[in-house]
Amino acid sequence: MKKAFLVIGMVTLITVLSCTKDTTSNCGTTTYKYTTDISVVLNNKCNTSGCHNSSAAGGLNLTNYNTVKDKSSNIRTKVNNNSMPPAGSPALTTDERNKLFSWIDACSPNN
Repeated sequence: MKKAFLVIGMVTLITVLSCTKDTTSNCGTTTYKYTTDISVVLNNKCNTSGCHNSSAAGGLNLTNYNTVKDKSSNIRTKVNNNSMPPAGSPALTTDERNKLFSWIDACSPNN
């Protein structure tokens, strides 16, 4: 009986230790880059005075990659449901929305 428990324990341990989490499996690919595409969209439409610039008057500073990546899911939701940019602010073009969504769907690479 002890041998059976030992064998089961060893098999379980080996199984658990051999599993790894693939963090990129749900990521798509994108040709858009944070430095040349995404930050430009954000700077032109979001990081304006009184909104998501360094003063963070809008409650969220979107001027640096780490914050944008951390909040990318929330950004996608707000842009997708048209609550951002807010009414009265310049809207994102279809091309800008597509760039942003493609980059977020690719797991927001720092490129």
